[in-house]
Amino acid sequence: EIRSLVGGKAMGLSEIRSADLRTSKWACLTTALFDECLFGTQNEERHISSRAALDIFDGELPSIFYQSVDRAWKIVSDGRGVAVRSSSALEDGEKLSAAGMMDSCLNILSLEELYTSICKIWASAFSDRMTEYRRANGLVTQMPKVAVVIQRMVRADTSGILFYQPKSGFTISAVYGLANELVTGKTDGDMYRADRLGRIVERRIVHQAFVTITDSEGGIARISSLRRGATNRKKGGSLNHRQVRRLCMIAEDHQRSAQ
Repeated sequence: EIRSLVGGKAMGLSEIRSADLRTSKWACLTTALFDECLFGTQNEERHISSRAALDIFDGELPSIFYQSVDRAWKIVSDGRGVAVRSSSALEDGEKLSAAGMMDSCLNILSLEELYTSICKIWASAFSDRMTEYRRANGLVTQMPKVAVVIQRMVRADTSGILFYQPKSGFTISAVYGLANELVTGKTDGDMYRADRLGRIVERRIVHQAFVTITDSEGGIARISSLRRGATNRKKGGSLNHRQVRRLCMIAEDHQRSAQ
């Protein structure tokens, strides 16, 4: 199954591309590469301890790892930073989301940093937090399988998450700048509920003291929202009526075409 090879995030990005919606250039390192680096060329899947997995990812990896990452870097990078994110079958599914459970690395500017970031993300699949998540969902006996999405960074004024429920409509959480702390649950965003026509029926605006932006030297930085000029326009927050409606209509059209 394709999903088991590329994971939930990559499947979502593929659906976006198929729907002719705009997204920045991306590439995916599949779970097959994860398995080969973890189990070797024989690819004899077996139970392996978290400590052993961390030691493997912290050591010398096979040449196929560097070849695959180099190809992905050439496809995606254009001198700007890239985002590096996990994409497992556990993530972004109908039953399980695993939101924020594994690491992400933002604004990676060099190939060496990319090697390190991928290993960090793979290793996070064996963290105590992720192990407990698998246990709570009856998956403790299954070995993790983690693909990685490498995607060109976008300079975002506002970003967030949209949830769609066919019966009730849409819920959008949004913040100024990058949404990494929103996704991991470290901060709350402005909340908009809209019906299936994109009309706002409920809105909750929060004070955003800090904005996360890309750092020119790599990685990300948190700056005061006053410096950024994003002091939560109190009347509407990070999104206006037109933007909310547009997002809802895009999601509605995509869901309709997928059925």
